[in-house]
Amino acid sequence: MTPQQLERALQDPAAVFSSPESVLAETTLSRSQKVEILMRWEYDAAEQAVALEEGMPGRETGMQRRVLLALGQLGARIDTERIGPTKQHGVSHVRLVGPEPASNGKAAATIASAKGRTLPNLGPDAYARWRDSDLGRITEHLERRLMRDLVGDVAGETLLDVGCGDGDFALEFAARGAAVTGIDASAEMIATARNKLGRARYNVSFEVASADALPFPDASFDVVVAMTILCFVQDAPPVFAEIARVLRPGGRLVIGELGRWSTWAAERRVRAWLGSALWQRGRFRTAGELQRLARGAGLRPGAVHGAVYYPRTNIAARAMRSADARLGRLTTLGAAFLAVAATKPPAR
Repeated sequence: MTPQQLERALQDPAAVFSSPESVLAETTLSRSQKVEILMRWEYDAAEQAVALEEGMPGRETGMQRRVLLALGQLGARIDTERIGPTKQHGVSHVRLVGPEPASNGKAAATIASAKGRTLPNLGPDAYARWRDSDLGRITEHLERRLMRDLVGDVAGETLLDVGCGDGDFALEFAARGAAVTGIDASAEMIATARNKLGRARYNVSFEVASADALPFPDASFDVVVAMTILCFVQDAPPVFAEIARVLRPGGRLVIGELGRWSTWAAERRVRAWLGSALWQRGRFRTAGELQRLARGAGLRPGAVHGAVYYPRTNIAARAMRSADARLGRLTTLGAAFLAVAATKPPAR
């Protein structure tokens, strides 16, 4: 295998190898290189598995199981306790058993990186598939509309988008005149966001960072936007504390999360009971919980608003979207998405 082929395999194993078994059969690769290639393949297969579970287009191939079996044949002890089976969180821990040939260092770095990430996200391709469906397009429109209403005018303000994903929402705020910084725990997401930015003359930058350790000085931003970043976070107060720290006095946080009392949450809890690795770790919030988390960080929350009141089907989304805003003015009960704005008190 040439160095160019190896580099390609580390980025996209399926473009070089016909199967996980063919990785095992490649005699020019070291053991650690095979592990690294298979780990990357597992990330891709895991992302597809989550996309299928969430109803996105695609088909079941059984590839993830084949990759894990191949890793096992290399003598890797695999901890399958997952934060969430996604491109960023496939195999959460791999340890080779027995003597290990000299590594080029890259494999070890990749394994450590996979272990260290803590905020599960779907990959860019899954985002694109979601937006290609009627359900995804309508749902995202309603969620963003609610967030925009709560954020208000951002022209001339500094704005931090926490968990920016592929940068789509961050670029929208930049187009409205904000100086935007987007952060995400996934390097792949940040690369996609930067590619979307291209040569556009927006005041926006994207950085890899974790929501519970924001790499910014105190009081750096006028506005912080955070959309569904707590879905798999068990300990939310440190995230709120970090957001409050980087907000300027008088600044505002607008956060949107998955609502607990909705048909969407009920369906996902059933999936958890049936063994879904993803939704066993899912967290659904109530209006009161979001307000308590904001108060605990020293912020002053306003009223919680809801969106997405229809069941999780294309037909229901198309039929009920026009009534969504009216329902949101009446109650948060039944809302799959909850959002609240909270302000940081002025300095004394």
